[in-house]
Amino acid sequence: MTRDECSASLLSLPEDVLLTLPHYLRDIEDFINLAATCRLLHNLSLHTLPRTILRLAAAASRTFFRPDPCFLVAATARQVGEWASRSSENTAELRAAFRKGMDGLLELALEHAGLTMERIRELYELRFSTINPVVDLIDRCVGVQWYATPNFWDGGVDDAWTLNMDPPETFFHLATYGELFAPAFDTFLDTGVVPEAMDVDTRLEFVKYCIPDWMCYIRQKDLRNTGNKPDPRRVVQPVGPYEPFLNSVKTYPDGFTEYTHQRGLGHLIDSTRWNPSWAEVRAAVGGDFEEEWRQDLWKAVVMYQGLEGMKMIRPGDLAPWRERLAVWRAKIAALTLRPGKCANPLFLRWVKEFHDEKDYRKRGGPPRATGYENAVRALEMCTQTYAHPADMRGKVSGVGPTTIERLTEKLEEYCERRAMPMPEPTPKPARGRKAVAAKPKTPSKAKVEKAESDDEDFTPTKRKRTQRKAAASKAKVKHEEDEEDEPEDDDEYEDKPPPKKRARRMPKKTQEPVEIIVREVEESE
Repeated sequence: MTRDECSASLLSLPEDVLLTLPHYLRDIEDFINLAATCRLLHNLSLHTLPRTILRLAAAASRTFFRPDPCFLVAATARQVGEWASRSSENTAELRAAFRKGMDGLLELALEHAGLTMERIRELYELRFSTINPVVDLIDRCVGVQWYATPNFWDGGVDDAWTLNMDPPETFFHLATYGELFAPAFDTFLDTGVVPEAMDVDTRLEFVKYCIPDWMCYIRQKDLRNTGNKPDPRRVVQPVGPYEPFLNSVKTYPDGFTEYTHQRGLGHLIDSTRWNPSWAEVRAAVGGDFEEEWRQDLWKAVVMYQGLEGMKMIRPGDLAPWRERLAVWRAKIAALTLRPGKCANPLFLRWVKEFHDEKDYRKRGGPPRATGYENAVRALEMCTQTYAHPADMRGKVSGVGPTTIERLTEKLEEYCERRAMPMPEPTPKPARGRKAVAAKPKTPSKAKVEKAESDDEDFTPTKRKRTQRKAAASKAKVKHEEDEEDEPEDDDEYEDKPPPKKRARRMPKKTQEPVEIIVREVEESE
């Protein structure tokens, strides 16, 4: 059969059969070649499912979408974030995917996201118009060009530090973070509430596992070695990118990333080379705020807008964003209360849920106290972090035994759903009697003890009288009793020496027996 006959036989197949051909292709390159074969296949390729195109693109990720898999993850992250916001189950699945690193996030995207050929072409243009220039800027802030500055360690730069960064990966870390969590800004500025899929716990899971750093894992070991407990939300398990730590005895195991991603990102955000470009963007739509908390929120809103948001720092690309930025700035300026920096946001959120369950006003009833008002106010003002609800007993007003029991149940469900270890309550210190301080000795007693220490045969008594006076008194009484029977002239009474002292051993000294002479008193007639 000739080539024309084979082509004719293929094109003679029904269109619904031809539409299934992309499922049997190797990668995106084969798909492009198939679509370029003839007009019929080209038209049919326009109806290929986005999920199928994403699968073909992932098969050639190391060739056309580098760095792998960061490029495709950033390209689909906004779709994944919107899917996770639909239910708590989806949010839990997103957090579980974070634990596998960027590879796990791409696996989740292959199931719930997709790409079109039009979007791939936009990404191709974006690489040359935005990605490469911004990556070059990052390289001048924390990369090879930064280190190449003359006299680097002797004042050549104002922020010299030891870092090992990959600027392309750093760019896509920032872009992916924005794609996943930028929608939370609109929700928060409108309602004051952050969606569960974009709350601080979800963001921490992303930073820990999708932006891995050696220091992130080692610091928790240092805390345990010093007897301290790390925040359970910041505990890093030896899974995903940290799996090399599981069975390795090395401090820096083989197979773990060589880059200091988290420390490098923090250094980049504070860099004097990185900030001026973003300061120009903020100045073009109203400028900065004087209040520190408004300014921090304003800077985050501008910087973390994903791939498209990175266009803002390119000359002439601010126009599409100007109106949206002006709206966001006006909403930040209209905020009357500073967003609370609660030290225990999980416990506060759950106590508010307990309060809402008993709030009669939401069911059309009269306003009544629910019993959780004091706990809500106390947790909002609390600045001390507690790992277990039992640790708040007696320390946070309004949090009693019932609240602690309910919070413990919620915490157990939370840790089980996220495969996290359940924190243990802090053990109470053992109670014991306080040692009584010894009273200072008076000078007179000190002199007496010194005299006693010089006497080998001295035995302390409970009487206040001295031993010599006691012996004299005893002899006098005995003499008066025997005087009526047999008076004697110049009788001498020898007192027996007291028993030797056992409690203290002193050098032996000779001591003459004490003699007490009792003279006979003549009886008067």
